Amino acid sequence: MIFFDGDNNVLKRSENLKFSCSSALCEVTTLIGEYVESGESDDFVYALSFDNVSKVVNLVWNDAVGSNRFVELISYNFVGGRQVVVCNSSVSGSAGVLSCDVGSVSDKVGVRVYVDGVLLVTDYFDVGELGIGRGLDVGEQALWSFAIYAVCIGFGIMGGAVVALVAGVISLLVIWFFGLFTPLTFAGLVAAVVVSVVLAVKVKY
Repeated sequence: MIFFDGDNNVLKRSENLKFSCSSALCEVTTLIGEYVESGESDDFVYALSFDNVSKVVNLVWNDAVGSNRFVELISYNFVGGRQVVVCNSSVSGSAGVLSCDVGSVSDKVGVRVYVDGVLLVTDYFDVGELGIGRGLDVGEQALWSFAIYAVCIGFGIMGGAVVALVAGVISLLVIWFFGLFTPLTFAGLVAAVVVSVVLAVKVKY
């Protein structure tokens, strides 16, 4: 069992417990002390990073004096105000590498590193795709995307229907590349391009 305070600091970690209740309601009492921020050890050297392409959190660590350490890498996010563990990876030794795949998370992910059961560091990474649209709501994204699309189509019409379709495809590529309209996925982009190519061929011939 893991106990957290209001700031999501770990107060206590216990072994797995099994309950046998005589009624429908179970009561468990445990003593928990106040949270104390742990300091980093000069002997424990680590590098915590996040790869935004592979969506993997990596921890590379080493004990300078060769002491055996038990290291845990825990990644989590919040769903409906409840903390949900996405990945829990651990290893023992004097050096090692731990990785957590957080590709299932679409927003921010929290990461905690424990050394011998003691919290070493807490960090946060933005798992979502980088893009201009992340700072806008969906309505604003749609408005700006439509404006860009309409302008490109408008200029394309001057050169004919085929040029207009090509201009439309180019505008979609620009919108997707810069992440202006987040609901536009790569699959949706490919489908739009295919449809535009088919229409352009039919119009031309």
